[in-house]
Amino acid sequence: MSDCASGVAAYASSTAHKSASRKMSAKAYELRDKVSDSERYYIEARYFSSVQNDAQKALDIYKVWLATYPNDYTALTNSALLHKQQGDRAEAIRKLELATKVAPDQPLAWTNLGQTYFDDGKYADAKRVMETAIVLQDSTGARVVMYQAAMLIGDLPYAEQQVSAVRGRRDEIDMIGARMSAATYRGRFKEAAELVADFQEGALALSRPRVAGNGVVQLAISEAVVGLTDAAKARIDKAEEDGILDGINVVDRMGVAALTKDAATAVELLGKPVAEVEAQQKNAKPGAGPSQGERVVVALAKLAEGKPAEAAALLEPVQFQNSVGDAANIWTIAKMQAGDYAAAERGLIYMTSKDARPSLNATTPFAYASLARVQVKLGRKDDARKNYQKFLEMFKDTDPDLPLLIEVKDEVAKLGS
Repeated sequence: MSDCASGVAAYASSTAHKSASRKMSAKAYELRDKVSDSERYYIEARYFSSVQNDAQKALDIYKVWLATYPNDYTALTNSALLHKQQGDRAEAIRKLELATKVAPDQPLAWTNLGQTYFDDGKYADAKRVMETAIVLQDSTGARVVMYQAAMLIGDLPYAEQQVSAVRGRRDEIDMIGARMSAATYRGRFKEAAELVADFQEGALALSRPRVAGNGVVQLAISEAVVGLTDAAKARIDKAEEDGILDGINVVDRMGVAALTKDAATAVELLGKPVAEVEAQQKNAKPGAGPSQGERVVVALAKLAEGKPAEAAALLEPVQFQNSVGDAANIWTIAKMQAGDYAAAERGLIYMTSKDARPSLNATTPFAYASLARVQVKLGRKDDARKNYQKFLEMFKDTDPDLPLLIEVKDEVAKLGS
């Protein structure tokens, strides 16, 4: 489930713009034989990535392109992003590092490299690279990554420097969104509630209601995972009244419904009977049936109905890859709720590992607390103590009345020394 800051970035490309871009790419593909080799490679790669949505075919084109022109900046940067989308961060980093050497004065490769280092859990490297990027072009996006890396490292003064650097900018809401997510990561939900009001106001001032809605939904998800279910529901209800939830990712909306056990809302969001999608999956031939996205949504509906075993079954076989992280996370929660603690432990170990996309929100501390809980069930108290401690370290400066914090302290006390 995405952070609200990423929702701001995603909003920049409207559906109409994407449609026009695809049409232009398709037209260019038809005329590709009339241009130079380098231009033809670009057109073909762009066609397969944006029109056909076939990343592997696009990467095959880039492979030929780079075999012919090994130091082509565009081929290096564009193919690196495709590698990243497929979960191959190591190859993405290798190509982006080369791109920064080929064109050291171009900020795009530096920014993408910094973001990829961040996604790979290399926070010090992310900070270092982004410091170069902002010398070339001082963007709020780069500052946000620097802020997030600093928060994860625990360098609060450095994080505050980034906040100050973008104050008053038109796109400051990107930083406000990051600050809101970071507040939930630290268990500071009163602070997050204040920030989301500023975030919504700023987004609406820029005529971005979908961005405002995304920020509210992300906060509601974090509230739900720490046990603030009434607050999460009330936040969604208020956002509905404000008219800012149109077009919000249904997986995120369903996530709130699943975590708050709101079966009625889940059915409304689903749009078709759960049994219909289940039947499609059961009767489908290999390679056919509901898409993973459909199965994720139905699995969330099952969780909202209190049927975790059925939810997990819908998502199997599960893959622990950052490119399909939502499915893995939902499967893990379902297994935990169903009492399959051995399976849940595998998922939670993945959720707290560097292989998962880092989440500067309440999902990460929740995962550590949950991992400790299932390890208690599995009789591994020493491992549980270590993970309880990691949770308490993250929430060391938190709101004292959070339900999850109170529960964990009670569980630790019962666990003993």
